[in-house]
Amino acid sequence: MAYQFKSNPATNCPSISEKTCFRRVVSALDNTLQIPIRGKLNQRKVIETVVGMASNQGSIHSTTNSLVNVPCETSMRHHLQKLDFDFLQENNVEILTSDAISILNPGTAYKFAIDFTLDPYYGNQTQENCDYIVRSQKKKSTNDFYGYATLYVINKNRQLTLSILPMHPEFSSAYYVAYFLDVIKSLNLKMEVLCLDRGFYSKKVIKLLQICDVPHIIPVKRHGKRMIELLDGRGSRFDTYTMKDRKCPVTFRLAVVTTYSKGKRGKNKAINYGYVVFGIDWKFKKIFNIYRTRFAIESSYRMRNRSKPKTSSKSVKLRYFYAIVSMLLKNIWLAIAWDYFSPIQTGPRVIILRAFRFEWFLDLLWNYTKKLRKFRTRIPSYRVPIERSRYSYVK
Repeated sequence: MAYQFKSNPATNCPSISEKTCFRRVVSALDNTLQIPIRGKLNQRKVIETVVGMASNQGSIHSTTNSLVNVPCETSMRHHLQKLDFDFLQENNVEILTSDAISILNPGTAYKFAIDFTLDPYYGNQTQENCDYIVRSQKKKSTNDFYGYATLYVINKNRQLTLSILPMHPEFSSAYYVAYFLDVIKSLNLKMEVLCLDRGFYSKKVIKLLQICDVPHIIPVKRHGKRMIELLDGRGSRFDTYTMKDRKCPVTFRLAVVTTYSKGKRGKNKAINYGYVVFGIDWKFKKIFNIYRTRFAIESSYRMRNRSKPKTSSKSVKLRYFYAIVSMLLKNIWLAIAWDYFSPIQTGPRVIILRAFRFEWFLDLLWNYTKKLRKFRTRIPSYRVPIERSRYSYVK
């Protein structure tokens, strides 16, 4: 089914076509990537095939066999391996923000979140990928994963992925936090607050954020006699806590926020949430509600899984490139929603996401790919010998 959005007088939204969506995604990649290709084939044709793969969750094999005017499977694999891993890491911010940075206003303070996401890996570790295989709790029948650290804006209607880095087992969480702080500074954006999950609760991270004077909220871990005492009881309150260390102990302000279940999940009791807070002077309810918006980054991972090309390759750079492409599609979808589904009205600017769902955006990309590269409607049939059944005498 082809979607065609027409101008709506009630919202003053212009029409959006498959071609417009497709060209914006392809141009964002074509203008920032550098794939050396000789002969008749060009970089744009390779990128168009990759966009088709991402929009349909296809692999190189399935996509090249279902489309006619695309590079062959061998050619696609050969040219994608020419991508430079260091170039992707150095320019991942430029690729992800090339078409969507206009949503954010330079000098404006935004809320940010940093998190890790893991892709299951079922192959063997080799010299090529052993430095980027992360061991973690068993999930989907494996303990081996390719991990990625991401920086995300969690403000409503401005939820963009600004950067993504492959995880290395030797790098600590503080390394990725420091890198992303530099990214925010390079984009000339200010920080209202940085929300991190419990995995970042460590001396190194908290000390780094305090030294850099970064406002942040981090949930604490419930361990240690002193911490358990502070988290017990009733009523929201502030306190101080010191993480002991021989060389450099870290002291932080602890906010204990008390909520009441009120019969939810069959419970009627008070629940205490402990947070490391720094650089903010907010009430307890605001701390709790602002931190809850951090979970928007989890929705970006679900959307990424919906637009991630399939592969069983051991290549670290190929998987990293696919991760960038899947995050880019989500960013451009939001940028298009700002351009075409934001009605002219008094008051703050809003976008009507229900009129342009992410699944529809992916359908537009795949439909135009099939038109541009000619979808193979006839699948070659092969004569398969049929074994004579032992019950063939039964009529």
